[in-house]
Amino acid sequence: MPYFVIQIYYYYLLLQLMPSVYADIKQDLEEKDDRLLLKHSPFCGVLVRYEDDTKHERNYTNGKLHGLQKSYFKNGRLSTITLYRNGEQNGRKIEYFECGSKKLNANYTDGELDGISEEWSPDGVLITRKTYYKGKLIAIKSN
Repeated sequence: MPYFVIQIYYYYLLLQLMPSVYADIKQDLEEKDDRLLLKHSPFCGVLVRYEDDTKHERNYTNGKLHGLQKSYFKNGRLSTITLYRNGEQNGRKIEYFECGSKKLNANYTDGELDGISEEWSPDGVLITRKTYYKGKLIAIKSN
């Protein structure tokens, strides 16, 4: 393979890994048919957006949320981390209080709560434990 082809591919891979800042490309973004498009093509990569003193890092594949999605408080601490697959929540969603202690730990399958969902108070006390099956609440335990 010629050197210049390898070099072009290398730069293409780097661009895919480098986060895009929303403010820099917002004029070229649009949502259509549940996909995020950049200049009329499905967006792939990381999009960083700042709103209301919160930083959001969104991973996209083929214009849909895919992989880890993160949000941060103003102080830089992690606020929320959610796993997506092909535009739907699939896997863990964990939320934190601004002090850093865990607030919520829930599991999703195909966009619906599925499994155990736990909520804590800011001082670390477990408040509720709920069990879901395909989006339906089937058990609850409160402390």
